[in-house]
Amino acid sequence: MIKSNTTIKPTTGKIASEYLWSRIVNAVNNVSEFEAKLLLGLSVVSYIHFVKGNLAEHLLWRIVVAYVGANHFVYGLHNLLGRSAQISKGNQDILIKLAGVGGMLKSKRAATWVWGFDEHRVSDVCMHLGMALSCPWRIDHWMELMSHMGKYAGIHVELIHHHHEDSGLSLCDMVDVTAHCVSALSVLGFSYFLFAIILAEAFRLVIHASTVNQEAS
Repeated sequence: MIKSNTTIKPTTGKIASEYLWSRIVNAVNNVSEFEAKLLLGLSVVSYIHFVKGNLAEHLLWRIVVAYVGANHFVYGLHNLLGRSAQISKGNQDILIKLAGVGGMLKSKRAATWVWGFDEHRVSDVCMHLGMALSCPWRIDHWMELMSHMGKYAGIHVELIHHHHEDSGLSLCDMVDVTAHCVSALSVLGFSYFLFAIILAEAFRLVIHASTVNQEAS
């Protein structure tokens, strides 16, 4: 029997598929924990909207709307009141310090719970996507969805992200707060939204007290 000295070379298609697979594996390995949570959250919202139907009928979605809408309302209110001349300097500092629950959740001490800064950001973006899909004419939610995704990608636009001294809010913050509050009111109604706001304020106080106690111990 005559042995052949020829070797079988991989086809172009095989080389391309192996290269593509290696790139996919590499991309998956480089995905951060936050990016994975964000992808999961956006996938769930898209699934409910396109497969299950009306988002507003689902309890999980209403909880997300209540959490995000109420916390944005309190964030805006704290920043405005914290710069009011009618309030003492000490109370101004407290209001501003407790304005953003997201900033408080960045603390390692505050993020010892199941709910942390990543979950806070994911719920924010998911509400923008859900409302944009449910109401395609809501340009504010489309704009904020792109703004948030750009911010997480490291893109900073000074014009919309610059914080004004009189309100403590940027143009992006103002649109963000307004969009979430209007949507929360339309989805939940006044009574449930008010209840969510009370819970959001209580949530801030609990996190702050927990952080202070841990720092003291």
